[in-house]
Amino acid sequence: MSTQSVIEHHVQALAEGDLEATMADYAEDCVFIGNGRVLEGKDAVRQVFAGALANGPFRVSLKDALYHGNTGFITWEVPGVITLGTDTFVVENDRIVVQTNAVVMAG
Repeated sequence: MSTQSVIEHHVQALAEGDLEATMADYAEDCVFIGNGRVLEGKDAVRQVFAGALANGPFRVSLKDALYHGNTGFITWEVPGVITLGTDTFVVENDRIVVQTNAVVMAG
């Protein structure tokens, strides 16, 4: 699997509101950096996405995606909720091992 296909699957799983499919993309020892915190491990990262998906599918509109080797960078929005989101991913062995995240909330 390519870095691009892992990230595309991640975005699609969020758009479908599928927590299990979203988490399938992460390594057990993954690191999530964003929102003022560093989370280590798949169980900690699961809490982020369980909260994000608590109200159903995450209506992600992908704006831009760039890939280089095992690294990907995306910009996106959730209309009416998030005006700009950015994520950088490092993918190894078909799993996300590091993700950074920043968002600008609407309003």
